[in-house]
Amino acid sequence: MRVLDGMAGRLLTGVHEQFISKLENCITSASHINKMKLKSIGFMLRNAKHRRCDADYSLQIDFDSKDAQIQIELVERILSKIEEIKPLL
Repeated sequence: MRVLDGMAGRLLTGVHEQFISKLENCITSASHINKMKLKSIGFMLRNAKHRRCDADYSLQIDFDSKDAQIQIELVERILSKIEEIKPLL
């Protein structure tokens, strides 16, 4: 799957993008609730990826300790959701 990155205008076909897309477009025999959790993880990972790209490549954007704390909390929510569904996979 090829996705155009609107910010940089380049095609994203890396492993991370493929993984996020698979979660967001979750096609599995898992229950509806688990599918929603997988999709939610995909959306949160996409958000984290965009923020990381901004931090790495958009040097004009300021990132402070509050931004870092927000990302840490996002990762904690992602890990929590993974732990919820791990026994079911």
